[in-house]
Amino acid sequence: MDTKEPGLMQRSIEIDMEQIRKELSEQELLPGAYCQEYEIFKVIYRFVARRLKRTNESAYIILLTLTDRKGELPCLESRNGQMEILRELIQYSIRCGDVYTKYSSCQFLIMVTDLSEADADMVAKRIADAFYQRLGEGADQVLLHHCYPMKAVEERP
Repeated sequence: MDTKEPGLMQRSIEIDMEQIRKELSEQELLPGAYCQEYEIFKVIYRFVARRLKRTNESAYIILLTLTDRKGELPCLESRNGQMEILRELIQYSIRCGDVYTKYSSCQFLIMVTDLSEADADMVAKRIADAFYQRLGEGADQVLLHHCYPMKAVEERP
């Protein structure tokens, strides 16, 4: 048996692992939070829920809902611009390791980890305060926020 064989195999594995790391890594790390489409957000949610089963970590889901003062959907002409403002505020108000997604035409979902419930609520309030400040006095929009603790996945029999 050739004794050089394991060294060649090890080098080949190292080359493969380096290639895999490059393919899996973000090519350009954008500042702020991690924005994903809803279907990918669900996959991340399920992964975190599985992780919570074996760790003592915490995770919260924050639902931000844009309404008018009557609790109705904002008019279409202003809705898109206000949702873009909200998206930008979320992007730069939560940490790089947190993730968010657009859930509906007037809602965003945010997943924050390693925070207390009070801290998660504070994050939502900070985003809401920045949103109101950006819209200015007399804006007809209301930003509702609700924080829900994530629960560990339960195994089914």
